[in-house]
Amino acid sequence: MINNILILGMGISGKAIYKELKKRDIDVFVYDDNKDNLKEYEEIFKSLDENKIELIVKSPGIKPTNDILVEAKEKNIEIITDLELFYMLSNKNIVAITGTNGKTTTTSLIESILGLEYKAKAVGNIGVGVMDVVDEELDYVVIESSSFQLNDVKTFKPHISVITNITPDHLDWHGNFENYRDAKLNILKNQDESDYAVLNYTDEILNKVNSKAKIYYFSIKDHGLKGTFVKDGSIYFRDDKETKVFDLKDLKLLGDHNLENVLAAVCVSEIANVKTESIQKALSEFAGVEHRLEFVKEVRGVKYFNDSKGTNPASTIKAVGSFDGNLILIAGGYQKNADYTELLQIAKDKLKALILLGETKHDIERTANKLEIESTLVQDLEEAVSLAKDIAVEGDNVLLSPACASWDMYSSYEERGTHFKKLVMNLNEEI
Repeated sequence: MINNILILGMGISGKAIYKELKKRDIDVFVYDDNKDNLKEYEEIFKSLDENKIELIVKSPGIKPTNDILVEAKEKNIEIITDLELFYMLSNKNIVAITGTNGKTTTTSLIESILGLEYKAKAVGNIGVGVMDVVDEELDYVVIESSSFQLNDVKTFKPHISVITNITPDHLDWHGNFENYRDAKLNILKNQDESDYAVLNYTDEILNKVNSKAKIYYFSIKDHGLKGTFVKDGSIYFRDDKETKVFDLKDLKLLGDHNLENVLAAVCVSEIANVKTESIQKALSEFAGVEHRLEFVKEVRGVKYFNDSKGTNPASTIKAVGSFDGNLILIAGGYQKNADYTELLQIAKDKLKALILLGETKHDIERTANKLEIESTLVQDLEEAVSLAKDIAVEGDNVLLSPACASWDMYSSYEERGTHFKKLVMNLNEEI
């Protein structure tokens, strides 16, 4: 094991890494990316110059353009994230899930199904650091894996990998779509013939992927391939034979995008030899994850939905597609240089009102104007909810699905969604 390790970034993952490495008596340097502490910052560069640092474990969100990382690359010092370190230190059966959208729902559902027959735990981008379970006795570790983590994969090798879809996102971080795509595909990088890859067949990138792993596809339509699909109102799994797994009438989740997430989870569960009865039980009880098309409350016949996890246009497209019309959409947030044209084209005929906030409100407004869609700009979420309440009448749906990250106004999409729910719950029932 390498001894002299720099932990770059001391957030949740950094603290968990530090705790684990110190248990192993490894010499650890620590730096939180804050140049205000100039002395500490200069000491790190001195350590790099003197070859005292052999490995850097960085917080996933720190960009490759960071000064310390640039210096380390010039000196050929290896750079990894907690995902890679976890794989180096543990010997666990890994199911890893990535994709632009649907990761959290798919990860949560896989944990729910596997948990009925195995010791399984969901970690990673879902809120529990991967390093927190290094020493825990588990049959399966179910890891929601971000493009930031996968960007620095060296040896990480899941037994079962899942890619839900790949559409443009985080272009401000990766620089371009090709880099982002390649980071996602790194989940397949080290898999071999003993492993499995579960891929979305309707995704034009994923249905052309080559992998040494055994490939299983999921799709709402039956393409005659190994994997999961829908036929006659039921979910089927095909391997050597075709098996009916679940009746869709018993599914609580809303929207075709969630159906794809379910198909992915069922495919993983079948590969893991989970009994059909266990899959059926988990699916019939699973109502979704917080902040993802989450029904909040009905006020005077108006339904309010929290989709704060809709942090990119593709995700919001899926959310909007779950409604037939009468839609009041609240959108806008942190600037990630996204294009909102397709989203607004799809939403146009369903929108009763478009309420915009955050850094991107003027960008989205300009796109809306080109498409002759009226929009209203507000200062914050409180004003947005108040305006939505004034506009809405019985039968309308109010949807918070920002199509943007939260970092301009909130520390996370969870904080944003929780604030929205609080505002909705405080709405007065009286006219």
